[in-house]
Amino acid sequence: MTGGDESLRALTFRAIVSATMVGGEMYVAVDKEHGRVVGTACWYPPGSDCLVGEEQTSHPDVVAYFEELEGNHPALAEWFGNTLMKTMAEVATRAYGDPDYMKDKSWGLYSWAVHPAYQHKKIGTKLMAVGEALARKDRVPVCLGTESESQVRMYKQLGFELKGEGYIPPPAIDGIEGFTTYPMAKFF
Repeated sequence: MTGGDESLRALTFRAIVSATMVGGEMYVAVDKEHGRVVGTACWYPPGSDCLVGEEQTSHPDVVAYFEELEGNHPALAEWFGNTLMKTMAEVATRAYGDPDYMKDKSWGLYSWAVHPAYQHKKIGTKLMAVGEALARKDRVPVCLGTESESQVRMYKQLGFELKGEGYIPPPAIDGIEGFTTYPMAKFF
């Protein structure tokens, strides 16, 4: 969602987290000794989606994200609305047979992060287990997308199936490349 512009990473993450706080379920791992967040997981139950709906899109952090895109990165804003979202729906249709499958028929994981200093300590595993338990209870899969082949391998080790892949064309910005997205699912 940054279109390769690293300066937008923090603003994008803040928008995703804020949208999750009002429209999804946010799980946080905290280092109590140092009082800092060390891991997060942004989950969306069946029937919901990230960065959609009045409650999410009117949140000040989400408004700030879209205002930054539209005001200072118009090519990126156009790409987000017209290319990224459309192409992701096409990839989902090929992967799951339904463009709304991830939104309507699964628990969707939209962001899953652990601070590098805290990785390999089972924090991410515990954050993943929370969403998996919710999906198991609802008798639906967990779905996610990644843009990293190394993450595909990691998710496969966690029991996810690769459901396909699709190329996302780049925004009309010099030096920004397109990327491949990999939809994945874990069934219970």
